[in-house]
Amino acid sequence: MRAVAIECSNEELRWLSEIDPQISESTSFPSPPLSGTPKMIELIIVGCAHSNPVQLGHTFSEWTSAPVTIFLLSTDEYQEKSLQLSHSPGIGKNVLFCESRKGAFSETIEQAKQALSARAKLTKIPSDAPLPIGPNVSARSLLFRLLSELPEYIYFKDREGRFLAVSKYLADSTGLSSPEEAIGKTDYDLFDPEHAHDADSDERSLAEGLLTYLEKEEYVTWNDNRIWVYSYKRPLLSPSGFVLGTYGISRDITQTKRLQEDEKARHKQLSDEMELARSLQKSLLQQAFPIFSNPDGSRKVRFAVKHVASTKLSGDFYSITLTPNGQAVIFLADVMGHGASAAMITAMLYAAVKELEGTCESPEDFMLEINNRLHAWLEGTEQIVFATGICCVLDFENKVAKVCQNGSNHFFRIREGYVVSEQENPFPINPALGLTPQTQFETFSFPLEEEETIAFFTDGILEARNQNEEPFGQKRLSEFLIEDASTNLYEKLDSLHKSLQNFTRRSQEEDDLCVLIAKIGA
Repeated sequence: MRAVAIECSNEELRWLSEIDPQISESTSFPSPPLSGTPKMIELIIVGCAHSNPVQLGHTFSEWTSAPVTIFLLSTDEYQEKSLQLSHSPGIGKNVLFCESRKGAFSETIEQAKQALSARAKLTKIPSDAPLPIGPNVSARSLLFRLLSELPEYIYFKDREGRFLAVSKYLADSTGLSSPEEAIGKTDYDLFDPEHAHDADSDERSLAEGLLTYLEKEEYVTWNDNRIWVYSYKRPLLSPSGFVLGTYGISRDITQTKRLQEDEKARHKQLSDEMELARSLQKSLLQQAFPIFSNPDGSRKVRFAVKHVASTKLSGDFYSITLTPNGQAVIFLADVMGHGASAAMITAMLYAAVKELEGTCESPEDFMLEINNRLHAWLEGTEQIVFATGICCVLDFENKVAKVCQNGSNHFFRIREGYVVSEQENPFPINPALGLTPQTQFETFSFPLEEEETIAFFTDGILEARNQNEEPFGQKRLSEFLIEDASTNLYEKLDSLHKSLQNFTRRSQEEDDLCVLIAKIGA
């Protein structure tokens, strides 16, 4: 047996040891408070020195597993306090009392032992079995703390929507003087009709069994108050399962909703700005190319391009310009990254290309100028930004192409149905653009031949991967361009894009795509 003695005098403890040594040996003298202690207490003996036995009797009677409690009362106070302990509401049959005399104490100990014996026969649950609430705590006191101290709208209602209990926070928020003032009122008494009607409809669905629970965001208004709450409600059931009404909790989420609305507004503003930037960037990309014609009107070269941004803003850039000497300068660049930062760099590249247009017929000079300008622009930033790219000058008069490429390989040639290999014409690659100032880049050249196709590309198409993580690669790109029978270059590139989408099983690629084809003597 677990027994506890509270404020017992030495004489009272001596009586206990003489009356029942076994109980005396099992008795402990814990420091207050007892409420909330984890082990079940079966017997409590309170000495006559305790000043408020009625209050303590209430507390012990409300415990989940109310212990048998003996109050020893002084002879002077016995009549008054015994009457209070006998008839005070909330004090259970577990509370016994007697005068602080050895004989009376002995008789009451026997009553306590009989009560504990009867209780043991009634219950089959071991004293150490887990309970929903600790054995030495009052469910009522826990609910009281919940309702009085949490800043939440908590409410219990009957089937007609009348409040049975509300939290202090709800009462204070709606201008009531106390939570008790809400009892018997409805939402129509506290809130504006629109919210009251919605709440009444929801709670009737719960009470009538149409819903097992309800959770929703609600806009609640009353007087000059306007708030958003997140509500969770359930039917209020009796122990036998009869629906008594409903209960729930509503949390003020007004600040969260405002942040969401602000975020939505910022997102829309950013989306609008990105759309404007996309439109501006699209206008920077060359829509029509210069025409390079022979004296007889035939074309020296035909161009086609396919550009697809992975986001609304792209880091890929291309241009084709005509020099005063009739040469074609092809520039293709891939800025590291995607989105706004990459797009800003491409805008800078556009400005630089427009400024250099017609002045640089050497691919080395062109790329050196681009490199050093890009480095100067980005030198003061903390981020490392660079671009890979290629500049190819087609000299039709001398039938030669001069190339300077940086960062990675960006082209290949197709002649007579095969790809001209690097072993036949090795292609040197210079450092990426923008990393460091440069004074010299290595270039190379190759002869232009009729019916030759030169394919320029950024790494987005080569690095696109399928579900098995296989890259599309240069081999698939070249095989497609060789095998596709389309004579129209733009149709060929559209077919290439569809083939890439079939390969990756994605409609939107993870990187920007840019492929530019030059068909010589077409």
